[in-house]
Amino acid sequence: MLDKDQIAQRIAKELKDGYYVNLGIGITTLVANYITKRIHVTLKSENGLIGDRKRTRLHSSQQI
Repeated sequence: MLDKDQIAQRIAKELKDGYYVNLGIGITTLVANYITKRIHVTLKSENGLIGDRKRTRLHSSQQI
């Protein structure tokens, strides 16, 4: 049986550049430790779907 770190390493091997990944709560922080620096991945670590809320428009003074 794999431990949490081994599972995180296995997940990180599956990620490709540009992926948006919802891994739920907990293991996401471990996976981040094993993602290669050659790719950009967006991780979501809370329950729910990516893009499940409307975006709020920022006032021009708040824009980054």
